[in-house]
Amino acid sequence: MCGLFASRNPYKLEEFFKLNTRRGQTRMSISSFSIDDEYERVDLQNYFESEKIALDAAATVEGHFHLGHIQAPTSVLNKAHPAKYNGLSLWHNGIIKEETIKSLQELSPDPIEGWDTYLMARGLRNVECQNDVSKFLSSLEGSFACFMYALGQLYVFRNEISPLFVDKDLNFSSVKFKGSNSIDPGIVFGLDFKYNRLDDTGIHFTTANNPYIL
Repeated sequence: MCGLFASRNPYKLEEFFKLNTRRGQTRMSISSFSIDDEYERVDLQNYFESEKIALDAAATVEGHFHLGHIQAPTSVLNKAHPAKYNGLSLWHNGIIKEETIKSLQELSPDPIEGWDTYLMARGLRNVECQNDVSKFLSSLEGSFACFMYALGQLYVFRNEISPLFVDKDLNFSSVKFKGSNSIDPGIVFGLDFKYNRLDDTGIHFTTANNPYIL
């Protein structure tokens, strides 16, 4: 089990860090993004990882959007997020089923690679159009809530199984907090920091074999 949390407010970041520590006590990472509202561009600037589960103030930069990932690995693989592939970065809370991992491995030049987050990042980077992104995400059996960074944009999405909450100021947490609502599942949203909103990109997907729906 893992936790995601994110904010431009350092006090909120600390609050969400504390909320999510119960979701993982093995490894954490903090990624820092600079925001250019004028050009609507987001740039990944700094990255910090540690096996010590503590929020280091030195890892944060005033005015930046910070994205935290805290984990208790669901496999022997213990890697700090994000997974990176050819300019795309992916942060993932959840677990992809073994049969899906095997299918993704068959598409990889490195069939030994078994980290589900990396295989997802590779698959997302290699699709050619929005419709292919929808098909790819709909094919993934398991649970996932993800942030994705590509081409100067930051995106967020989840399927029906993995939780992720957001408030009106674009604060995020895998654990519900005051003033937050669950992000709609099955939609890839772009983060609009100028107007503090989630923009529907038009990329929609379904949850494969949701075990909680009879």
